[in-house]
Amino acid sequence: MPRPRLALAAALVALLTLPVYAPVRHHEFVNYDDTLYVTDNPEVQHGLSAAGVRWAFTTNMGGNWQPLTVLSHMLDCELFGLDAGRHHLTSLALHLLDAEVLLLVLTGMTGALWPSAWVAALFAVHPLHVESVAYVAQRKDVLSTLFWLLTIGAYARYAARPGVWRYAAVIACFALGLAAKSMLVTLPFVLLLLDVWPLRRFGYGAVASPASPPAVSPASMRRLVAEKLPLVALSVVVSALTVVLQSRSGAVGSLITYPLATRLTNALTTAVTYLRQMVWPADLACFYPYPAAIPPWRVAGAAFVLLAATWLALRQARRAPYLLVGWLWYLGSLVPVIGLVQVGMQARADRYTYVPLIGIFIAIAWGAPDLARRAAATYRADETRALRVLGALGAAAVLACALVSRVQVGYWRDSTALFQHAIAVTDGNFLAHNNLGLTWQRAGRLDAAEGELREALRLAPDYVDAHFNLGITLAQQGRLDAAAVEYGEVLRRSPRHAKALANLGDVRRQQGDLDGAIAVLRDALALDADLVEAHVNLGVALRARGDLGDAAAEYAEALRLAPGHAEAHNNLGNVLAQQGRLDEAALHYQAALAAKPDFADARYNMGNVRAARGDLAGAIADFSAAIALRPDYADAFAHRARAQALLDQAGATDRGPARGPQEPAGQ
Repeated sequence: MPRPRLALAAALVALLTLPVYAPVRHHEFVNYDDTLYVTDNPEVQHGLSAAGVRWAFTTNMGGNWQPLTVLSHMLDCELFGLDAGRHHLTSLALHLLDAEVLLLVLTGMTGALWPSAWVAALFAVHPLHVESVAYVAQRKDVLSTLFWLLTIGAYARYAARPGVWRYAAVIACFALGLAAKSMLVTLPFVLLLLDVWPLRRFGYGAVASPASPPAVSPASMRRLVAEKLPLVALSVVVSALTVVLQSRSGAVGSLITYPLATRLTNALTTAVTYLRQMVWPADLACFYPYPAAIPPWRVAGAAFVLLAATWLALRQARRAPYLLVGWLWYLGSLVPVIGLVQVGMQARADRYTYVPLIGIFIAIAWGAPDLARRAAATYRADETRALRVLGALGAAAVLACALVSRVQVGYWRDSTALFQHAIAVTDGNFLAHNNLGLTWQRAGRLDAAEGELREALRLAPDYVDAHFNLGITLAQQGRLDAAAVEYGEVLRRSPRHAKALANLGDVRRQQGDLDGAIAVLRDALALDADLVEAHVNLGVALRARGDLGDAAAEYAEALRLAPGHAEAHNNLGNVLAQQGRLDEAALHYQAALAAKPDFADARYNMGNVRAARGDLAGAIADFSAAIALRPDYADAFAHRARAQALLDQAGATDRGPARGPQEPAGQ
């Protein structure tokens, strides 16, 4: 393959991809697993360290073992902090690298540059792949796919000239891919398909006549299968580990919630739905609710389509092996995510097509030119002209996908746009209503948040997350009794929900039941000793009861778990100030402000420390800063006026504040 032509194709793929995804540089994190992987994950935010690496290899992240993905997020935090745009650019860089490696691997295996380039370009800009790229939490997709493709490239080199070190490279790439995402477990099966075509180690496609038998013996077949056994062993281990972790985390749906018949019908229709969306990528959403029922005619139609396509691929296997390879690539790589083992509440997800659709693209890229040649021969047309027309149609399809993807990328710019779009294009989307409600809650729009959360519960009355988030919203509105009811609903459905217990404990504290609050909070910590907010809330309740030493111990434990926790620093500062240890208190207030510069309470408390030290000018500045952050901060106004009056008096004396330091609880 001439290198200039290959370089030109690679450049075209990059020039096509970058404008489509350029807006992600200005995108935010979204409250849809970005919280789990980055924004609410203190271990990840600490960046790379020896302890962090150990944690990455031993943690259960969302029910998955994916240490390489976790380390990539840690590296981003090490380099970029919480600059969301740069995290997005890392995912984009990996996606572009995936497309370029796909081009190189396909070209190397087939020797066909332009069909390979078309597959790589369509992979790079197809709208179904936007979720994997524009969603930071799906770093595992773009990262694991890189190792999927590198494994194939290493395997092609091994197949061309077998050797121990080349086979070791295959195993190493595969193991790294599994450490990024367990979806690679079916890759050994795909490698066996590649033995059929284009590597032709089974003999298909290498014979002159379709009637000739393939040049393969039982012995060679056993050898090719045996080659994959070490890879299969890795797949089995990771599959078992994944099922165990997902079951422990509660991510795997039960057969009561998702009966086997329902899973099978959804799997059949989903496999065909992905094909429809590949051709007509409209109404794409971040979450598709599981259907209450699927009409029998849809199930029968989907089964017919799948059986007919499989029959056609098998019938054409000798003459056009790429059809069989592409089709079985698609079906085989879908198996882990098709829902037979139901993980999560979604019926399907765009991100699940990131690898499988490569198989369909391959079948089209090699099948369409073959069909054009046959049609030209049948109708005695100009073959060159037919191929040029086909090339123009292929280019138009890629450009159309690029335009649609550019629009789809925009929906991922922030949580509001993402979930409003999902609600607009799907029916009964309880998760989108819940997450939009959470977005409004964090923006302080509590009435709008309550409306969305109640709509989520109307659609899914047993949806634990919506009850939990509604409890938080009601507590923030001061409706403590109603909040307690919602937390009770959470605990009725999920008795080991430690966060709900922690928040219920804080509600009881606010209602004046300190002993009850402390008991509930300790129950929460018995379920999850690493729950930072429970330690913070328990510290608040203990301080309110006068147990300053125990309160300080709880805040210290919270800071051990999350060293940058602003509320824990502020609250520990309050205990120290109450004990007269002003210098130590000031250090914690400063740490709180370093972690959260707009923290009005910490700024106010710092003003109290300065006033107690006699630095009235500094205290006035702090009180003024607190007022700028919170214009209705009555205590800050009162203390600023008092400090100003004292400053105006000659020989002003240090007087204690009329009200103690402000101590917000965790949630």
